[in-house]
Amino acid sequence: GDNLIVVDFNPEVIEKLRNEFVPCLYGDVADPEIAELLNLKQAALVVSTVRDLTDNLFLLDALEKSQSKATVIITASDSNEAITLYERGAHHVSLPLTLEGDSIGRLIKEHHESMGELVKMREKKLGDLKRGEI
Repeated sequence: GDNLIVVDFNPEVIEKLRNEFVPCLYGDVADPEIAELLNLKQAALVVSTVRDLTDNLFLLDALEKSQSKATVIITASDSNEAITLYERGAHHVSLPLTLEGDSIGRLIKEHHESMGELVKMREKKLGDLKRGEI
Protein backbone atom coordinates (compact mmCIF):
# COMPACT_ATOMS: atom_id res chain seq x y z
CA GLY A 1 0.00 0.00 0.00
CA ASP A 2 0.88 3.65 0.11
CA ASN A 3 3.42 4.85 2.64
CA LEU A 4 1.97 6.97 5.42
CA ILE A 5 3.56 8.92 8.21
CA VAL A 6 1.88 11.31 10.61
CA VAL A 7 3.86 14.18 12.12
CA ASP A 8 2.45 15.72 15.28
CA PHE A 9 3.76 17.97 18.02
CA ASN A 10 1.36 16.57 20.62
CA PRO A 11 2.85 13.67 22.60
CA GLU A 12 -0.63 12.35 23.47
CA VAL A 13 -1.53 12.11 19.79
CA ILE A 14 1.75 10.32 19.05
CA GLU A 15 1.13 7.83 21.87
CA LYS A 16 -2.39 7.08 20.58
CA LEU A 17 -1.11 6.63 17.02
CA ARG A 18 1.68 4.31 18.16
CA ASN A 19 -0.84 2.24 20.13
CA GLU A 20 -2.82 1.88 16.89
CA PHE A 21 0.39 1.01 14.95
CA VAL A 22 0.15 4.13 12.78
CA PRO A 23 3.61 5.25 11.57
CA CYS A 24 4.25 8.60 13.21
CA LEU A 25 6.95 11.06 14.06
CA TYR A 26 6.95 13.45 17.01
CA GLY A 27 8.06 16.88 15.93
CA ASP A 28 7.31 20.20 14.36
CA VAL A 29 6.65 20.21 10.62
CA ALA A 30 8.53 23.52 10.40
CA ASP A 31 11.72 21.85 11.65
CA PRO A 32 14.03 21.41 8.63
CA GLU A 33 15.25 18.06 10.01
CA ILE A 34 11.68 16.73 10.13
CA ALA A 35 11.01 17.94 6.59
CA GLU A 36 14.16 16.13 5.45
CA LEU A 37 13.14 12.90 7.20
CA LEU A 38 9.77 12.94 5.44
CA ASN A 39 11.26 12.61 1.94
CA LEU A 40 8.65 15.00 0.55
CA LYS A 41 9.75 14.45 -3.05
CA GLN A 42 8.29 10.93 -2.91
CA ALA A 43 5.02 11.94 -1.24
CA ALA A 44 1.81 11.52 -3.23
CA LEU A 45 -0.42 13.23 -0.67
CA VAL A 46 0.40 15.69 2.11
CA VAL A 47 -2.27 16.67 4.65
CA SER A 48 -1.65 19.35 7.25
CA THR A 49 -4.18 19.91 10.03
CA VAL A 50 -1.92 22.55 11.60
CA ARG A 51 -3.60 25.96 11.67
CA ASP A 52 -0.36 27.91 11.93
CA LEU A 53 0.19 29.92 8.74
CA THR A 54 3.98 30.13 9.19
CA ASP A 55 4.28 26.35 9.59
CA ASN A 56 2.04 25.71 6.58
CA LEU A 57 3.99 28.15 4.42
CA PHE A 58 7.21 26.41 5.49
CA LEU A 59 5.68 23.07 4.48
CA LEU A 60 4.58 24.41 1.07
CA ASP A 61 8.05 25.89 0.54
CA ALA A 62 9.71 22.58 1.49
CA LEU A 63 7.43 20.74 -0.95
CA GLU A 64 8.32 23.18 -3.72
CA LYS A 65 12.06 22.95 -3.00
CA SER A 66 11.90 19.14 -3.07
CA GLN A 67 10.11 19.31 -6.45
CA SER A 68 7.30 17.25 -4.96
CA LYS A 69 4.29 16.45 -7.11
CA ALA A 70 2.16 15.71 -4.03
CA THR A 71 -1.45 16.76 -3.72
CA VAL A 72 -1.57 19.14 -0.75
CA ILE A 73 -4.53 19.48 1.60
CA ILE A 74 -3.91 22.08 4.26
CA THR A 75 -5.80 23.85 7.06
CA ALA A 76 -6.27 27.58 7.58
CA SER A 77 -7.70 29.67 10.40
CA ASP A 78 -9.47 32.20 8.20
CA SER A 79 -10.22 33.13 4.60
CA ASN A 80 -7.19 35.44 4.26
CA GLU A 81 -4.87 32.59 5.24
CA ALA A 82 -6.73 30.27 2.85
CA ILE A 83 -6.14 32.68 -0.04
CA THR A 84 -2.43 32.88 0.83
CA LEU A 85 -2.13 29.08 1.01
CA TYR A 86 -3.92 28.60 -2.32
CA GLU A 87 -1.67 31.22 -3.91
CA ARG A 88 1.39 29.37 -2.55
CA GLY A 89 0.34 26.05 -4.10
CA ALA A 90 -2.12 24.23 -1.83
CA HIS A 91 -4.62 22.13 -3.78
CA HIS A 92 -7.33 22.29 -1.11
CA VAL A 93 -7.58 24.46 2.00
CA SER A 94 -9.88 23.41 4.82
CA LEU A 95 -11.48 26.08 6.98
CA PRO A 96 -12.71 24.16 10.06
CA LEU A 97 -14.36 27.17 11.69
CA THR A 98 -16.34 27.89 8.51
CA LEU A 99 -17.32 24.23 8.24
CA GLU A 100 -18.46 24.21 11.87
CA GLY A 101 -20.55 27.34 11.25
CA ASP A 102 -22.16 25.69 8.22
CA SER A 103 -22.82 22.57 10.28
CA ILE A 104 -24.51 24.57 13.04
CA GLY A 105 -26.62 26.38 10.46
CA ARG A 106 -27.77 23.04 8.99
CA LEU A 107 -28.62 21.72 12.47
CA ILE A 108 -30.78 24.73 13.23
CA LYS A 109 -32.53 24.57 9.86
CA GLU A 110 -33.16 20.82 10.04
CA HIS A 111 -34.10 20.50 13.71
CA HIS A 112 -35.56 23.80 14.89
CA GLU A 113 -39.03 22.22 15.15
CA SER A 114 -37.93 18.83 16.47
CA MET A 115 -35.45 19.38 19.26
CA GLY A 116 -35.98 15.77 20.37
CA GLU A 117 -33.87 14.66 17.38
CA LEU A 118 -31.13 17.06 18.42
CA VAL A 119 -31.12 15.54 21.92
CA LYS A 120 -30.73 12.04 20.37
CA MET A 121 -27.87 13.30 18.20
CA ARG A 122 -26.28 14.83 21.31
CA GLU A 123 -26.34 11.51 23.16
CA LYS A 124 -24.80 9.70 20.17
CA LYS A 125 -22.07 12.31 19.73
CA LEU A 126 -21.30 12.32 23.46
CA GLY A 127 -20.96 8.52 23.40
CA ASP A 128 -18.73 8.68 20.32
CA LEU A 129 -16.51 11.28 22.00
CA LYS A 130 -16.21 9.22 25.19
CA ARG A 131 -15.26 6.12 23.19
CA GLY A 132 -12.62 8.12 21.31
CA GLU A 133 -14.42 7.65 18.00
CA ILE A 134 -14.37 11.36 17.14
